[in-house]
Amino acid sequence: MVLQLGGADLAFVYKYDIPASVQWLVSSGFRYIEISTAFSDSRSPQGICQATRLSLRQIVDKHGLRVAVNPTGLDLNFASSHPAIREASVREYMYNIDLVSDLGGELLVACPGRLHGLMRMPFEQAWETAKPGVLEAADYAKKRGVRIALENVGAYGFSETVDQLREMIEDVNHESVGIAYDVANAPRSEYPPAAIAEIAESLIHIHLSDRANEWGHLPIGMGTIDFEGIADSLENIGFKGVSVLEVGCPEAPHGAIVDSIRRLKSLGWRL
Repeated sequence: MVLQLGGADLAFVYKYDIPASVQWLVSSGFRYIEISTAFSDSRSPQGICQATRLSLRQIVDKHGLRVAVNPTGLDLNFASSHPAIREASVREYMYNIDLVSDLGGELLVACPGRLHGLMRMPFEQAWETAKPGVLEAADYAKKRGVRIALENVGAYGFSETVDQLREMIEDVNHESVGIAYDVANAPRSEYPPAAIAEIAESLIHIHLSDRANEWGHLPIGMGTIDFEGIADSLENIGFKGVSVLEVGCPEAPHGAIVDSIRRLKSLGWRL
């Protein structure tokens, strides 16, 4: 079984604009590209003019690319305690869904929500708050031919464990919604290869990066994550989605990505 490896442009968000990021990833052999629409006005859907969208679509069509979009979710919050923020978050996700569609893409990665750092809302309450917005975005995504992958987001969110992800997916019960599992966002108590097996039926997207003692998105091999075990688990469940390399190494992105590709290829991933 071949595990397909895609590339995210996270490491380039302060170095290149989106077209330049995509071109570099293509030149490195990626044919599945995940675009970040956070970190600057020019990367937001409203900041990507029609001419740029057409230019990007030409790149996509020329190289036969598959595309995902990731707004990262740090500012967007389906679970906000402020109704106006929830409404604005749904609108922003819809703008991102439109961008996916305009680029001929297929997937939007979404964070279910953030919690207050001091007074954390209980999971059940947070999900009940977030669920209406998730459903509204999912219905819109279905109309645009796009799927939404809800991501585990670690300590700053409420979708921290696979049990929570599975509960949300089962509750929302929407054909356009699946799971994006980020191995570096998983809590220290969770072993990613085992977690992957638990969400096999709903898993549609994977984020790969390493982490050491502190949370981060390190190049592969710079931390302690068991990528050999992850590869075995993905093969065992017959995973047909894409594993996206999502390293955050802005000081030396090119070398970090190239070396990470080499290490992942040795474990069975292919571009």
